[in-house]
Formats: sequence, structure tokens, C-alpha cells
Amino acid sequence: MINITVLQKFRKREKKREQLCWRYRRYLQCHLEQVIGRKFYREIQCTKPFEHLQMANSKTNGIGGSAATNLYTNGADGETCATCPAGSTCVEGLCDVALTPEAPTSTICTNAANTDAKWITDDFRKTAVGMHNYYRRLLATGWAEDKKLGYAKWAASLPELASEMFLQFVYSCESEEEIMKELKNCAGKEVANAQAQANNYKSLKEHETPDEQAIENWWSALANTGVEDNKYLDAMDNSLKAYANMAYQGTQKVGCGVQVCKPQGRTEIQCGYVMDPPIMDEDPIYEIGKACSKCAKLATPMKCSSLLGLCVP
Repeated sequence: MINITVLQKFRKREKKREQLCWRYRRYLQCHLEQVIGRKFYREIQCTKPFEHLQMANSKTNGIGGSAATNLYTNGADGETCATCPAGSTCVEGLCDVALTPEAPTSTICTNAANTDAKWITDDFRKTAVGMHNYYRRLLATGWAEDKKLGYAKWAASLPELASEMFLQFVYSCESEEEIMKELKNCAGKEVANAQAQANNYKSLKEHETPDEQAIENWWSALANTGVEDNKYLDAMDNSLKAYANMAYQGTQKVGCGVQVCKPQGRTEIQCGYVMDPPIMDEDPIYEIGKACSKCAKLATPMKCSSLLGLCVP
């Protein structure tokens, strides 16, 4: 096997070696760029035996006596990249063939591949729901910081938005799809969403974990401003409304969209909240009381989650 030590200046120092392995360039490039981006040393390997590289243009490759395939096509001076495939470009003497991206398969939103949400992954969906439940659980168990109270009052019957096994039934694929119809245009503002009763929107420069950054920002209003009387008000600051949408007892589903807007240098994310009933002016955000003490008294009776704090079916 060929061990190649990867450094940040790989392309200059190892150009000849990369050209030798040009047939496996896509495999190498993918892994090398990932390593370089993390700024540390690592070794990777060509997946073909070294003798295969040595035996180029020979009759056998030394493996079972089968005929070898040439590593490259011989050419005269000035013919570098002359026979690159149509649609490719010549980069440092190599044929750079554009790859056709393939949309991920979803077990949560099974029709996503046929919509504007086709690039959203199930990992994104699970993270969005998981973070909402994390903050709701903090609230229910009395550990959510509130600037006016120190810690917000406990919630007696706050439902969990989803558990792993029921995620496909309670994540709002409809809201996600509706959001992505317009979010893809990178308008820099909240988009219309007829599939939800409330929405949270955030534009940020974070490209690695935009969902986590946005959701953390929406919840932070509780610690930064506080809601002393646990009431939703139409006159609330938008940041507090974002918190209320996440914490509201009547929130049943969440569905989110995300769009990377490269020309604008930002990522836009929006989550839609399916509520029953919709939250209204002066409504309590949630029922105060010992965590899970009133799960059984909900319109659809529930029990306490095994992780405690939230009500589950």
C-alpha cells in the first residue's frame, strides 16, 4: 500500500505523486481536502497495491496474471488534458470532472427527494428536533435560566416533540417543504409558511452547524431577557416570541428548512411550529407545576418520558 503523508501544502509538495494516482484522484481528493481543512497530520492510503502502479503498461499486473490497465494514455508534448471528458476542466495537468451530487435518502420525509427540500438530511431533522426537546426538558425540570427569575418555573405537562422511534410521525415534513419553496431564493428574511402557526427565522454566517446556532439563539432570549409571568404577549420582542414558539405547550410539531447562500456569505434557517391551539395574546406559555405531574391530564393522556421532564405517548 502507498502511504501518503498529508500536509496543508500537499498539492505543491506531492504533485507528482498525485499525478501517478490520477485514476484514483476523486477518492484521494475527497479525503485530502477533508484532512487539510482540519489542519492536522494524517496518513491515507491508495486502495490499489503498489505493484499495480509499478506494472503500468505491462501485460500483467501481478495479481492472478490478469491483464493490467494503463494508468494513463501516452501523449505528445502539448497534449496535456487533450482527451479530457467533455464538460471537464484541466486543473494542474489533471482532468477535473464535475461530479453530479446525489440527494440523500430520507426515512423521515420520504417524499423530500421530489421537493425543494431534497438536500436536507435526516441528521439535520434529528438535530433540530433533539435540540428543541433538550431545551424543553431543561424548562420542564427547572434548569432553564431566566434573567428575571434566575431559573424559569417548572412545567407540569410539557409534551416531547418526538422520540427517535416516532420521529417520522411528528416531524413536520409539510412545514419543511413549504419553507424551502422560498428559502432557496436567499431573500434574507422569514418566508411564508402556510403549514405552521408560527415561525422562527435566523440568518447567520455559520456554515458548519447553522441549525444548532440558530436554535440556541432563539432560546437564549429566556436567559437574556426573561419572562417573569410565563405569558405570551403580541407586544413581545421578536426574540422572546422565538423562545415562546419553542417552549409553548401547544407546539406539537416542528419542521425546519436551511439554505446556504454562498453569494451573500450567509446561511438562512427557518423552523415552522405546528400548534394546537395556536398561541394567542396573554396565553400562558406552559402550565406551571412539578415536571410530568399533569401528563395524564392532557387532552390525549400521556406519561413521563424515561428521560424525565417531558410527556410522551
